[in-house]
Amino acid sequence: IGCHKNIVLESSREAIEHNIKFYRTLLLKQDKLKRDIVSELQEKISINQRLLSELSSPFATSSHKENQAREG
Repeated sequence: IGCHKNIVLESSREAIEHNIKFYRTLLLKQDKLKRDIVSELQEKISINQRLLSELSSPFATSSHKENQAREG
């Protein structure tokens, strides 16, 4: 059964995972980057990891399942 919210959640996860990979790729060249840029990239990775964790949390999943049940 397709659900618009499933597609949105999955798309969001994929986008966040892509962001994390991109920031980590940039950090591979951190010897060529300024310290403040390295710190900013590390913070962006941390934020995106937290968002990914929140999307995968049982609360987000159960809340989504409740909404699916209501929509029939």
